[in-house]
Amino acid sequence: MQFAKLTRVVPTTFLVTLAVALAACTDGGSSSNPTSDVDVNVADTTPDFAEDQLIDLVQPESAVGRACAASSECDGGICSTLLPLGYCTLPCDAAACPTGSVCSVINDFPFCFQACTTSEQCRQADGYSCINGICNAACRSLFDCKSGEQCIKGECTLPPPDRIVGAPCVTSAECLSGYCLGESDGGVCGEPCNTTSCSLTGWTCRPLVPLGGNTALNLCGPGGVFTSDVITLTGGDPRSFNVSSDVVSFFIIAEGSVPSGMLGIENLRRPDGTLAAGPISSSGVTEPFRMFVNQGHASVMFPNNDDPTLQVQPGTWTFDIYEWGNTVDKVTVYLKRSLAGGEATQITFDMNIYLAQGAIPGVTAANAGANSHLQGALSRLQQRYWNPKGMNLGEVRYFDIDSSYLYVNDDVALHNMFADLTPEGGAGALNIFFVRDLFNGQAAGVSGGVPGPVGAQGIGGAGVAIAVQDYAIITGDNVSHEVGHYLGWFHVTEVDGTMHDVIADTPQCTQPPGQMWNYDPCMDNIMFPILVNDMVDQSLSNTQGHIARLNPRGR
Repeated sequence: MQFAKLTRVVPTTFLVTLAVALAACTDGGSSSNPTSDVDVNVADTTPDFAEDQLIDLVQPESAVGRACAASSECDGGICSTLLPLGYCTLPCDAAACPTGSVCSVINDFPFCFQACTTSEQCRQADGYSCINGICNAACRSLFDCKSGEQCIKGECTLPPPDRIVGAPCVTSAECLSGYCLGESDGGVCGEPCNTTSCSLTGWTCRPLVPLGGNTALNLCGPGGVFTSDVITLTGGDPRSFNVSSDVVSFFIIAEGSVPSGMLGIENLRRPDGTLAAGPISSSGVTEPFRMFVNQGHASVMFPNNDDPTLQVQPGTWTFDIYEWGNTVDKVTVYLKRSLAGGEATQITFDMNIYLAQGAIPGVTAANAGANSHLQGALSRLQQRYWNPKGMNLGEVRYFDIDSSYLYVNDDVALHNMFADLTPEGGAGALNIFFVRDLFNGQAAGVSGGVPGPVGAQGIGGAGVAIAVQDYAIITGDNVSHEVGHYLGWFHVTEVDGTMHDVIADTPQCTQPPGQMWNYDPCMDNIMFPILVNDMVDQSLSNTQGHIARLNPRGR
């Protein structure tokens, strides 16, 4: 298939972890059979014991409200890490909570909270107060606070002016050193230096202008300072481009003249003549560097995993473009260059959000910035997955689109939506489309490729489509998973348990012949093919973050 699709099933509950099984999805692209344009629905792999029911919980002596790091500390309950220092709780309805607790709502889910009449009964030292009769935190994320404030121990406060060297900053007054480096220099607190020696590994001493200053000073800053170059290629196969010694990654986007026709990058050769990836018929499955065909475009990023053979060599690279019912209109290569050596520690992606009228009831571009469902989903993307790996959400722009896009039921409609509407948002951003339904309820999310043509506009694969879910937390996981595909992440393990991504630090879950699939270790990663809610501590691996930070289309 040309898209990465997340198919939707009825939400279920996995024991006391409350794992809401949304769907199994398949990576986009086609390798051995690029002529096929038939979507194959993935079978529901949810265990039989979890179908359409809440698992009965034995009510122990109440631990509700206790601090926790894991559910094992909650006497049969669950540990919600959404609240400061953890909070023991239980799923509930109006009459299901133990004595001393009441049923309330957190992130759209009903849970038991410790009952109270005064704040002294709550964990005040951890940021809890008695709010509307329950022990709760005044805030759970920065989106609950005013601009410039942070949510610290459940309270909205100004950030402390004591940030050490290397800590994120937006003004020099926040830093103990008195020097905050601008976003292009890392967006962190720097330190003065008189020699080439810096206190932090990977940092370099060089002339830098701190925020609020007008003169360059000798300051230590992150070594990973990067810029991107753009090359437009002309002519036919083999196509070539030159790479200098400071290039750490490149991204190729080929745009076709036929939105539904197939294109693919193949026979990618290093300067020494060896193949980094061969014909499209094999590179999608058997080679370390995976590439797929897509409808309307082809896009690849090199490297896209941590295989030691995938290193960018200086010199002339060549590649061919596979065409099936399509012809190439434009080919662009984006190069990411390191200006000072070191690894990219931060990257920022801007986002264009397109809202089909009625996808989120009452929400338009004018009020989207204040909508709790949408902002909760974006907060989930940032705080749970992106920010811990040095990935940041930059400028977010909102656009209204016609209600005719509420229901996107086939590839043609999807292509038209991506191609017709993305020019409005401007180039260089991730395009996210929020709709009511995808493929007659068979998909919860669709990515325009693995990777997608990041930053491109006006072509069939230029975006990610998201069917809005009932709960903000699930919409957020849906967005995080599909944007992950768009940035080039594959499933850590496919649903058959026989195919995995090629990243060393992501889990692999196999299915031996004749045995059940042991998928538990893989549920911890957001690129597991069945999404689960916050009660499972999902995350990204360090290498997944590293790959995203190499993307030349970020800043």
